[in-house]
Amino acid sequence: MPSAINGHVRLSTIPETYGQVAGYYVWMYNLDSQLNFANDDSLYKLGLWLCCKVLTCEAKRTKVLQILATCGFSEEVLYAEWQAQLEAQTKPVPRQQKNKGKAAVEEILCLWKSWDTLCEKVGYLRELIIDTSTLTWDVATYELELLSAKDSLMKLEGRVAKKEKALGALSDQAICHLLNSTYLNKRMNALALLMHIQECLHSQKFELDCLEQSYRKQRSEQQINEHTQDSVKRCKPGIAALAPHNAIPPKLIEMDHLFSLDMDNNIWLDIRLGYDEDKDGPPPLWLLSDGVHCGIHALLDRDQCNKEWRQLVVERNAMQQWFSEEWKVVHMVLDTSSRDICYHLNILKDQLLRLYVVWERAIVGVPSEVDLPAWGPSQEDIQHARGDYFLGTGVDLVEEDMFDMEFEVEADELLIEHLDSL
Repeated sequence: MPSAINGHVRLSTIPETYGQVAGYYVWMYNLDSQLNFANDDSLYKLGLWLCCKVLTCEAKRTKVLQILATCGFSEEVLYAEWQAQLEAQTKPVPRQQKNKGKAAVEEILCLWKSWDTLCEKVGYLRELIIDTSTLTWDVATYELELLSAKDSLMKLEGRVAKKEKALGALSDQAICHLLNSTYLNKRMNALALLMHIQECLHSQKFELDCLEQSYRKQRSEQQINEHTQDSVKRCKPGIAALAPHNAIPPKLIEMDHLFSLDMDNNIWLDIRLGYDEDKDGPPPLWLLSDGVHCGIHALLDRDQCNKEWRQLVVERNAMQQWFSEEWKVVHMVLDTSSRDICYHLNILKDQLLRLYVVWERAIVGVPSEVDLPAWGPSQEDIQHARGDYFLGTGVDLVEEDMFDMEFEVEADELLIEHLDSL
């Protein structure tokens, strides 16, 4: 029936004014009612949510196992290439230093000393092997050590040759002369600057990709522009250095195509500033082979599916343990309580039975541990609750089409992309 306050406010006809005339405790009651309903609703849907997650995990794991079987590489190779990719993509970018050239020359001098030490070791082992007084089993040990020393010596000679070629000097006097060379210092700093620019181009390109993927469905166009402007401001240097007199201006950078990462761009040209022995060999498999690339993705997805599967099993076990404990506590209190309290406890018991019937249908096929405590309800209670549930006297809070599997998969992928972009 419509009611009035002070003769002019009708709560039933003007519901938006209800919150203004209601008191603090009425507001708290409304909030508590909504929170309790949300908790009960999510509790009834927990079984169906768990079932959907298990089905999604199984489908994803089956798919990645097929990719692993057809990629053509073993798991050991994929793990090794993944570690190599991590080391290559997470190593720090070289920085400019005042004594960069001096450090490069000192590195060659250290390599020379190591080369002399290995040569002495090889000669000493040869003398021990030739010596007639050496025991037979010691000779076998020295031969193995000699093979290892020769292998190390060959690798070291290759490193020294590459370092000397990069510096452009082949004699001891020329190397020592370059120890305080200003040209060499500028050259090494130019290399560090070039690598830093290339890494910045890579990072900004991938930042924009993650931004477009993770915020396409969540952010408006204005928010994307604001976020992009903030990212560009953070990447700009704080102080712009002025060019000296008669300096040659650099080639103009086209901002429209800066992040296209065109392989024909001049920034990617090898101008013989390199001082890294790893660049002379063939490219690694994680960068060269599409099979390794797909296999690494499938391997990581497989490991993530196994991890999620274990977490779902833990969740399934927790459901049964919680229900068993709640049922046990309700029965213990029913045996020792008064009639008034027993009424409320019987209502709670009926709610637990209805929850068990809802979960029973949803978690069929969900794996669990063997040594779990029993659920608790007897067969008679379960049959009675099933009758109420299927005849419609109970409240069916779970529908079979409540969860969209495609939406769940898309939401998970969107969440992963968002976490990767952070």
